[in-house]
Amino acid sequence: LFAWNGQRFEMVSDFLGAGSVGEMTADGGSRPPRPEESLKIEAAQLVPRSGRYVLKVSEPMDEVTYLDKLRLLVVDHPPDTRVYPDERFATAGSPASQDLLALGPEIFPVRARDHHGRDVTAALRSWDRDTVHDFARRAWLGFAEDHWVELDFGDRLARFGPQERLCLCLAGWTDYAWPETIWAAAQAGVPQQPPRLERLGPDGQWQPLLETGFPAGLPRMMTVDVTGKVGGPTCVLRLRTNMTIFWDQVFVAPIRERLPHNSPEDERSRTGALRVTPREVSAANLAVRGLLHEYSPDGRQPTIYADDRLDPVPVSRWAGRLTRCGDVTELLRDVDDRFVIFGPGDEVTVSFDAGNLPALPSGWKRDFVLRTRGYCKDSGPFTATGGVIEPLPFRGMHRYPYGPEEQFPNDAVHEEYRRQFNTRFLSPAKPN
Repeated sequence: LFAWNGQRFEMVSDFLGAGSVGEMTADGGSRPPRPEESLKIEAAQLVPRSGRYVLKVSEPMDEVTYLDKLRLLVVDHPPDTRVYPDERFATAGSPASQDLLALGPEIFPVRARDHHGRDVTAALRSWDRDTVHDFARRAWLGFAEDHWVELDFGDRLARFGPQERLCLCLAGWTDYAWPETIWAAAQAGVPQQPPRLERLGPDGQWQPLLETGFPAGLPRMMTVDVTGKVGGPTCVLRLRTNMTIFWDQVFVAPIRERLPHNSPEDERSRTGALRVTPREVSAANLAVRGLLHEYSPDGRQPTIYADDRLDPVPVSRWAGRLTRCGDVTELLRDVDDRFVIFGPGDEVTVSFDAGNLPALPSGWKRDFVLRTRGYCKDSGPFTATGGVIEPLPFRGMHRYPYGPEEQFPNDAVHEEYRRQFNTRFLSPAKPN
């Protein structure tokens, strides 16, 4: 995702990684996709351009995206409040709610150290690409030695009672394991261990609290409700995993307000801590652009993408039909299984009306949250129907690929959609 910041299109992050379809799990099954994600866009990243907020959605990888809906929330809030959607790649329990969280002041650890005992307090104080990264990688992509960060909050959380709502905020990024490496590691007796939050007990033993999930791709903020789990006179936590996850910032914050994702259509807050104005897609255009240049702005990982440079990178030639280039506005306004289907080197430019917004009260700030829905698929050998656009995913499917008892909607609306929009035929005969 790129956003117009007043001077250039700035990369925000990636999204819908959890919406990947057909990925084989270690037991030979298929991981169910999560087709929704909410992405925070900071105030400085999105500035009106000719009366519109303009975003770009690019596909810089050897994947196909099935984009169903985009919706922009303009979120106004007091200066002492931070706003994040409740988001993470959930590995246990319920999926992330996508509720808007209005958070109070950050409470940082007094001390933090890694699994080597090295002090990482300063590294985890600011979200600045200076991550905790000193762990050994295993032979399988996406796997590392068992590693952790230990977070000593001292008595900074002692004032909160068991019913006072608290959120653990974790900024970082994940170098994903591939389905084939997860399978290979499992065959060697090394299962993937998603991040697990533990607390040091009075007896000096670590007690498990919960499986937190992890950041769903490139740098982003993930949130975990820890209400009733971190109180008491002192609190020392440990976040432990064998995944290649790079933590950049960690803090706890009180939850001042939680605005449910499934609140009334306008998603407006009525308590004063948040003021939310939704914007539907005003215009959207699909074009063939080319593979974006991948680089590091500071010599650190992860690499990101440049909007103004392209790389001549060979990719797979997918089999099937992509959406034809041009106006695709109507395809991104509703959750209706009428996707903008685009592949490597394609780009969707999307705009939202920036006019008629309420004036900001004195001192207030304006941030944004992009609601997204869709799927993606790669061409890997452990991805079912990898490299082939069909079968198209849809809301009601129970698994992917689905069996003969299920089918993509074949009513008149969807037949016309396929006839009118999905006319860009690709052949797998040669490289793209």
